[in-house]
Amino acid sequence: MPKYIATPLVVASAALLLAACGGDDNSTNLAEIGDPPTPLVNVNPDGNNTNPNDEDESVESAGLPILPGYYSTTVVINDGSEATGATIIDSDGRFTTFIPDTDITLGVMRGEPDNQISGEGFNTAYNGSSWEQNSGTLTGNAENDSSATFFLDASTSDYESVVSISRSVEYSDNSITLGQVSGTFLMDEAGWLTTEITIQEDGSITGNDESGCTFLGEATIPDPSYSILRISFSADNCPDADTATAEQRSGLYSGLGVFTTDNSLIIFASNETVAAYFNGAK
Repeated sequence: MPKYIATPLVVASAALLLAACGGDDNSTNLAEIGDPPTPLVNVNPDGNNTNPNDEDESVESAGLPILPGYYSTTVVINDGSEATGATIIDSDGRFTTFIPDTDITLGVMRGEPDNQISGEGFNTAYNGSSWEQNSGTLTGNAENDSSATFFLDASTSDYESVVSISRSVEYSDNSITLGQVSGTFLMDEAGWLTTEITIQEDGSITGNDESGCTFLGEATIPDPSYSILRISFSADNCPDADTATAEQRSGLYSGLGVFTTDNSLIIFASNETVAAYFNGAK
């Protein structure tokens, strides 16, 4: 079974490998990369950062030239460094990009003429001593409906990067219903906090981990033609962890997930303070 970052849904310090249960050769890996890369962007100096993946925000994505799905992701930063991870995109253009093990960007993409793409992102990353929250813009183009290249530009710093994404058909093109997804997903791996999450047929989420965190939320399916879920949940009763306080770990999270053909659930989410990752199986 794949591993996930320490406080289920709430990141602590650890390196990880994300792969399909059973080690399928077609699975998309999140390889260990050491220290987290430079955050996508710099903190907005007025402090009015907003999460473009919030459920309450009205999102328009007219003619996005790439399909919803799960994408392997490579980031080449302007300092010459490189990182790998994964991106989930839903049918409304919402996306989450996760770079192991403490770097996540939530945002929105929009289609433009001539297969061009524009958008905004909100990044949360751990710099080795504290969490930073940042915002920025993206522009790019789609090579086809399953791959694209983006140029990321920081709002208030000289950070720039080029991001390439490539879609996994195996993880993306599965019609799903909440009835199919419903069940209890367990993450139980040596070196990680054991976590259990249950999704009911109405999409309601409950769960807990061995540290005492409890989870309550909702899963929805924006387009049943694809295996993508929209996730929101609250984390409560969480104690301090190695890289985050109880207050930082608690709160309201939003993000995206993918339900795979081997009955595994992958979630990338954030509460705008810390990153969250889960990978469990029924």
